[in-house]
Amino acid sequence: MDLVFLAVRPDVLSIDLPWLRRDGAPPVIAVVTYENPVLVEAVLALNAYGVIASPVKSFGLLTAMAVAMNQAQRAREREKILARAEQRLASQRKIAKAKAILMQSRGISEDDAYKLIRSRAIGRRVTTEDIADAVIQANEILGMKGPRRPLEFPPPVAGSNSPGGGQDGVNCYRDLGLRASFSAASLSR
Repeated sequence: MDLVFLAVRPDVLSIDLPWLRRDGAPPVIAVVTYENPVLVEAVLALNAYGVIASPVKSFGLLTAMAVAMNQAQRAREREKILARAEQRLASQRKIAKAKAILMQSRGISEDDAYKLIRSRAIGRRVTTEDIADAVIQANEILGMKGPRRPLEFPPPVAGSNSPGGGQDGVNCYRDLGLRASFSAASLSR
């Protein structure tokens, strides 16, 4: 890990240091010649991990370096933990939204909706978040609203063995804007 010693003067506040804002920026130890509110503000703006006095002496230098390196490492670890927590929260929000969609569209409980998501994830060897994404996308694409209605069959036509009548034994019905084909053999199973 790199470490930067930066001489801090009042004009440092007006200098743009873009390398300080990027991810993985090295820790900064501010080198100051005197203290006043403007220099303290400059040190804080740099997000310095340590401060040493100028002229620099060997006493305290090793300690300042060790503390800065340690604090920078801890800050990176905290950032990783925070990123993972944010990712888990986003995943939980997606799963909650998918559960709500399934609860509304299928008329099932929250527990059953989660079990359905989980079983589909296990069956397809993907994460529950992937299944939740698919449910959300399908809902947005199909624009499904409200509970699912059962299929309604028209009265059978005389002389037919299919549920909706017809000569070939296959009929199509509409439910939620989707087409479904049925035959007498498939319904008797």
